Amino acid sequence: MDKKGGAGAGVAVWIVGFFLGLFFILTILGVIIGIIIWVVFFMIGLVLIAAGGKTEVIIQQLPQQSQHTIGLSNQPQIPEPHVIEKVVVRCPYCGTKNDEDSEFCKKCGKSLNPGLKDKKKSSS
Repeated sequence: MDKKGGAGAGVAVWIVGFFLGLFFILTILGVIIGIIIWVVFFMIGLVLIAAGGKTEVIIQQLPQQSQHTIGLSNQPQIPEPHVIEKVVVRCPYCGTKNDEDSEFCKKCGKSLNPGLKDKKKSSS
């Protein structure tokens, strides 16, 4: 009997077994990794679906701009904001804001100028 053939066959079987085992391991790992990826994307989908039900869409309509333009300008006309300044007087007793010309507080009814009242009495 020739022993050379047996050793060569052993090496060939070892190589085939090595690659079949590697293929099997990669297949099993591929399935496991595939399942992990599926679970992750499934959970992300559930979170997005749940979040979509809790959000509300807010639609805000902007003021309509004039269709007529003055001059050759193609830029939209933006109205300038109007600033309204209002002078208020705080009540020294309760802190309520009152109009500038008020003499008495609209909340507590006390005089907004107690020192002025005393001066008027002393000058009379």
